[in-house]
Amino acid sequence: MNEFLARAKEILPETIRVRRTIHQNGGIGFDLRPTVDFLKAELKNIGIEAEEIVDCGLTFTIGKGGKTILLRADIDALPMMERSGEEFACTNGTCHSCGHDLHGAGLFAAAKMLKERENELEGTVKFMFQPAEETLQGAKKMVEAGICEGVDAAMAIHVGSGGPRKTGHVHVTRGACYASGDKVTITVKGTGGHGAYPHSTNDPISIAASIILNVQRIQAREIPAQAMSVINFCSIHAGTAANITPESVEILGTIRTLDSKIREQALKRVKEVAEATAKMYNAEAVVEYDEANAPPVINDAELVNQFAEIFKETVGEENVEVTDNRSVNGSEDFAYVGEKVPAVMVSCACGCRDDGYDSPMHNPMVRFDENGLAYSSALYASTAFNWLKRNK
Repeated sequence: MNEFLARAKEILPETIRVRRTIHQNGGIGFDLRPTVDFLKAELKNIGIEAEEIVDCGLTFTIGKGGKTILLRADIDALPMMERSGEEFACTNGTCHSCGHDLHGAGLFAAAKMLKERENELEGTVKFMFQPAEETLQGAKKMVEAGICEGVDAAMAIHVGSGGPRKTGHVHVTRGACYASGDKVTITVKGTGGHGAYPHSTNDPISIAASIILNVQRIQAREIPAQAMSVINFCSIHAGTAANITPESVEILGTIRTLDSKIREQALKRVKEVAEATAKMYNAEAVVEYDEANAPPVINDAELVNQFAEIFKETVGEENVEVTDNRSVNGSEDFAYVGEKVPAVMVSCACGCRDDGYDSPMHNPMVRFDENGLAYSSALYASTAFNWLKRNK
């Protein structure tokens, strides 16, 4: 058995304790004080002083000199009541239904293992415990604070549960990995009035409907068929009564792409089409994009090849799957790290539906197989240790 996987299994009870404490504390966005204070204390107990470079965003290094590899874990939860039935379930109205508690615990265990072998490191390992991934804000702020300075390569792990893959199965793809995520708000402003006299208004509701239909043409006729894109309006707010035409309508939507140029095209054209449609009907459309967004995650192909060999040595070749451009439509703000340095995002299964882990991610009933923590922590530690050794 690989030395890091063997050690990860030895310390698994401690890793599970850390995971469950993070899980019980929950917290969303940058409001993660109990989790961050707990991690600081646990790290201090193993001889590590962590620095908080943004609100609830921790970093530190192990090793000295040489090349630097960055290991990242997000640690925020989602705003929902947990219904997992676990004895350590969170009761504060937040839920680690995306597995970020496992990310934080796995990276803590990796830090412990690498600290134990610090004198053997042939380079530097930089750690990134990140808040506010679910709001797509945390990575950007940590990048702006300098987390990527001096970094030569980066890696993040995302656990999964409720799927077909057995615990410990690792999947990594070259190229596009996660889609971009942009929230758009379109406010149609016009003239309201009595519902019995529509000719005295310009009816912002029908204008909003025209905008939705016209925008869909962008995806159908302007974006190449082979390029994945989603332009989807999911919320409409307008009016107070059946006989009053409102003065404004608010439309909320999401835009997802796997290519930065396609993303730029979609954002530009949605704004142009919405504004032009409203103007055609003597109204105004105000198009706003949320600051909480993320570009697509593009895994560096050469780095995937290098890491994949280490993954196979760590968890066994039969447990590692390498593909090309197999992406998901969800978004991940690790993309901001990938824009600065060669980076790879990896998937590690921690609960198979055939083994009873049948609720999907982001579901308040999702559960995770904690044995997967040994695999994720070993992947972090072994990849950092061996990549530095081979690239010194």
